[in-house]
Amino acid sequence: MSTRLPPKAMAKKLVRVLQTQHPDAHYLKKVFQHTRTLLRIEASRQPKRLPELLTDTELVALYETIWQARHLGITSKIRG
Repeated sequence: MSTRLPPKAMAKKLVRVLQTQHPDAHYLKKVFQHTRTLLRIEASRQPKRLPELLTDTELVALYETIWQARHLGITSKIRG
């Protein structure tokens, strides 16, 4: 079994092959997409983190604060 080349050395080999094609980002993306398909490698995706939700008490406190601020604004306009 042969030893694996370090990633930087493999990148240099790939550069020599691809440089004649004058690749842009889209071209390289497609080349590596097809390479992963041919090698049967699944692209690993990190799971998305869900946002933290407010607890019931925090949510009630938020709505009460908004409700009170809203009514204070109305009464101050009437008195003003």
